[in-house]
Amino acid sequence: MIGFIYNKLKFAVKFKTLNKVTVGNDQIWVLTKAGIFEAPQRCPHQGAELKKSRIRGNYLICHWHGCKYDLIKQKWCFERS
Repeated sequence: MIGFIYNKLKFAVKFKTLNKVTVGNDQIWVLTKAGIFEAPQRCPHQGAELKKSRIRGNYLICHWHGCKYDLIKQKWCFERS
C-alpha cells in the first residue's frame, strides 16, 4: 500500500498537481521534504477537509481557520498560523 501511495504522490509532485493523496474516508498521505506522512482527513476544529489545506514545513495548515497538524509528531497544535 505504501508503494502505491508513494508512486501516486511522486506523480502528483512531478506534474505540479497536489502533494496530498486521500486514502479511504479517514486519512490522507502528505509528501514533504522530510518524508511521507499520514494525516487525518478532517480538522477537529470544524471538520474542514484537510486535502484542501496547505503545507508549511512539517505542518499541515487547515485552510478554514489555520489550525496546524504536526506531521512528524502526528498531533494537533492548536495555535493558529
